[in-house]
Amino acid sequence: MEAGDEERTGFHWNFNAYALVGGELHQDSIRFLIGKDTQIYKQYKKYSSAVPSFAFVPKIQRNIASGAKVTQVIGSYTINVSLGSTIEVYSNIITLYDFLEVIFRKSRLIEVVGVIANDRSPSGMAAMEFPLKTAAYIEAVKTEGSEYVTHLEEVNISPDAYTENVTIECVSLGDGVGNEEWKITSAFLEPFFTKTDVLVEKLRWKFRVPKKIPPKPEKAGEFIVSSIDYVSRKASQAPPPICVDLLTVGAKASSKTITLVYKQKPGPSCACEAVNYAGALSPTCLGLEGKKIETSLDPKLKAKLERIYKFRERFVSGNTYDKGTAGFLIAKVRYMKAEQIVIGQEEVPRILVGLPMG
Repeated sequence: MEAGDEERTGFHWNFNAYALVGGELHQDSIRFLIGKDTQIYKQYKKYSSAVPSFAFVPKIQRNIASGAKVTQVIGSYTINVSLGSTIEVYSNIITLYDFLEVIFRKSRLIEVVGVIANDRSPSGMAAMEFPLKTAAYIEAVKTEGSEYVTHLEEVNISPDAYTENVTIECVSLGDGVGNEEWKITSAFLEPFFTKTDVLVEKLRWKFRVPKKIPPKPEKAGEFIVSSIDYVSRKASQAPPPICVDLLTVGAKASSKTITLVYKQKPGPSCACEAVNYAGALSPTCLGLEGKKIETSLDPKLKAKLERIYKFRERFVSGNTYDKGTAGFLIAKVRYMKAEQIVIGQEEVPRILVGLPMG
């Protein structure tokens, strides 16, 4: 239930309620507490359809989590009124009317100004519980977003804690499941961060987010694209389509977020072409096992290869001729054999040429 709720429909909301009698609460209406809410409520039954509804007196004052225990309240208050050494004691007080009526008749310390009415209607002073100012307390903790976010542990506040809402939000997986990072927002503190299973102690309250490890799935989890954000462009410019396909999770993948940022190639001022690169991505990782991988060559090795291939081109050109009508090239040499020779740390082609016979 949420603060402000006035009634609920269904027999399961019946806490021994009676219908109103002449517009007033039945004298046997019980008093009860719901969960950790310190407000004492009463209830009455309403018939507006085949299924009755049950109204709360007063309306629900604070958010109450589902499953909260309902407890009947019995007994009364004893109130001491004092001024210096003079003390007045008033017993058997339940409602605001009980207190004002006895004060009006007996008190020499307090004067009641206004009308005192024995009004037992849902909003009357004889129906309302005597109001109390209590020490600070914690309302029900409301959770959302994950089935594993269910509660806090070691929650405690001091009696003089401020009235505020404290929001605890998981902002990242941190070092993995069970070590998440949480952002805490409070009305009286600057936002700060903590980790799962770490006791937080600030001002007049403390708590700890318990560690919850989901059961290990039988297969790898899901790999999804959560969002694609484009740079700003003119209204007349349509954003280019970006398609991400074949999303596959590895056998040892862990929960994390991967962010890929595509940027425009730098201008001429960035001499990328002149930079020497070493190494390459794993062919296994790229799924290119058994395929040819082309990588950047050392400039010195590249120059040697260029000289060799130019020699080969000149040699072939100088040792062949055009037969003519058929357009065939006839070799002047008996054979050419390509082998391998090691230059530095790389293998390059070596050409062995057979000279003409006879």
